[in-house]
Amino acid sequence: MNKLIIFKPGSWPIAIKLAVVMLLFSILPMLATAQYGLGRAFDNIVDSEMENLQRFSAGLSERIELIITNTGYIASYLSWDREVAELLRKRDEHTRSLVLDKMLRLQTANSAIELVMLLDTGGKVIASTIPMPPEMDFGFRDYFKAALKGNEFVSSILVGSLTKKAGIFFSAPIYDSSGVVMGVTVLKLNASAITSLLGDMGKGGSKRAFLIDADGIVVYHPDARLMYQSLAPLAPEVKEQIISEKRFMTDRIGSLGLESLQQLIKKVGEQGNARYYSTPARQNELVGFSPLKRMGWTVAVEMPESALSVPLDRIYLNFMAGVGVFGLFLALVSALFAGTFVKPLRVLMVAARAVERGDYKNARVTVKRLDEIGELSNIFNTMAEGVQARERERDILGRVVSPEVRDKLLSGDINLVGENRRVSILFSDIRGFTTLSEQMHPHDVVAMLNEYLGEMSEAVKHHGGYINNFIGDAIVVIFGAPLGWEDNEERALRAAVEMRARLKILNVRRAAQGENIIESGIGISTGKVVAGQVGSSERFLYTVIGDSVNIASRLETLTKEYPDNPILINAATYEKVKDTPDFTFKALGSVTLKGKAEAIEIFAGYPAA
Repeated sequence: MNKLIIFKPGSWPIAIKLAVVMLLFSILPMLATAQYGLGRAFDNIVDSEMENLQRFSAGLSERIELIITNTGYIASYLSWDREVAELLRKRDEHTRSLVLDKMLRLQTANSAIELVMLLDTGGKVIASTIPMPPEMDFGFRDYFKAALKGNEFVSSILVGSLTKKAGIFFSAPIYDSSGVVMGVTVLKLNASAITSLLGDMGKGGSKRAFLIDADGIVVYHPDARLMYQSLAPLAPEVKEQIISEKRFMTDRIGSLGLESLQQLIKKVGEQGNARYYSTPARQNELVGFSPLKRMGWTVAVEMPESALSVPLDRIYLNFMAGVGVFGLFLALVSALFAGTFVKPLRVLMVAARAVERGDYKNARVTVKRLDEIGELSNIFNTMAEGVQARERERDILGRVVSPEVRDKLLSGDINLVGENRRVSILFSDIRGFTTLSEQMHPHDVVAMLNEYLGEMSEAVKHHGGYINNFIGDAIVVIFGAPLGWEDNEERALRAAVEMRARLKILNVRRAAQGENIIESGIGISTGKVVAGQVGSSERFLYTVIGDSVNIASRLETLTKEYPDNPILINAATYEKVKDTPDFTFKALGSVTLKGKAEAIEIFAGYPAA
């Protein structure tokens, strides 16, 4: 099938249309049902999976809270130790060694504890499980400020200024005997104690767990590029505070553009699940989330929505393969069924083409059916016979009158009683035809006329002229009737120029064959005439009557007196074509034509050089 009509169903063969319709009505309901069923199944799976993600996040948050609670107990235990208070009072090396030994045992007992420190009320390090520069001052940290006010404190995940590693800082105040805060115990829990739990979630699967702090900053994510980025743009003052606290040891905190997720977590305020579009991942995600009661953190577990569609896609592909096999079988059956309709229609089409070509001998259909197609075949045969008869009548009419008049007559567009028209009349005649014909055999005269008139007729036809009559060697051509034109004068002049050009070529050919050359004159007159049917009820002729007809004839005769000017036109024609760039003109003055009382202005026309 032509590529140009593939997407134009109206141009398809009927067999293909029938096959396509049968396929569509058979397969589309199956596809629609399957699509609907798979869609519902996918939605159910998504709902179930989001609940699972919510349960996973809740379980992780409980485990994280348990780790934080137990670590907080260790920090609190150390702050109530008698030797720790003793060291803050005396600052002697013996007590320092006892306290440091105890701090190291605590750190050794829990490998997740990365650092244990004892600070005085100025934020200076009194004792530490790792070497500290003497000038180290932690007075700027929130955990120190809170403990100095008598409050136990648990930080978010911070990046240590000394170790440059992420961790969670626990602090507790140390009181003297009078209840006044005399120092602060600080314990740093390695962030891996928590992040390892979150990281385990993503092993061997499509799920990912991440942690969001109270400010909406991602403090842990398997993708390191998303670490320490906020879900939504931070308020300037919040961002400035985080940077000034050196919370993450960076002054660049970008936004992930996940405002919808941030708003959802804040709005729910408790466990929940949702579907959202992840800007960093550029895909739809399913997420379950659960806040930590103590910390203001939120544990989120997410997975790509596309991960759930893989098994369903496999089922759908298997189903589509089955539909394809069924479709092929159905297409074969449809083609066979459609053939019973198409074959007789093709026979009708071949016969119709024969009518179109005028080959009425082969424009018959053999009827072997009793259904509607058989009845259509009978009607076609009758119609073909009628068309053949009408074509015969039309051909006969076209030989009696010109094809243009015939077509006007058949369409009913010609006014039989006559109508006033402004036309251009072209008369052309062979000079010395009588003398020339006397020197030739009659058969040669007829051959010459047929050759000459054939060339002249072709020239006229190109410019819309109506050959009104052949009068021996003369041609009468009308421009503007029965078919009207706005530029009758120019058409007539162009036809005259082409007639002269064709005559020149014809004479070259005749001279080469040793035959007499032909000379002709052309007269063109423009004016008002009456156009209509003239004759009897049995034989009539479409022609024009008026003074312009006589003037054109006289101008043609006058060309014999102007042998160098074979094309003469009257003033009315000249006025219409004088500005045409393709022609040049020469005024020949006033001339009194035969049978005319008044002189008229005449002009010679030539093609522009």
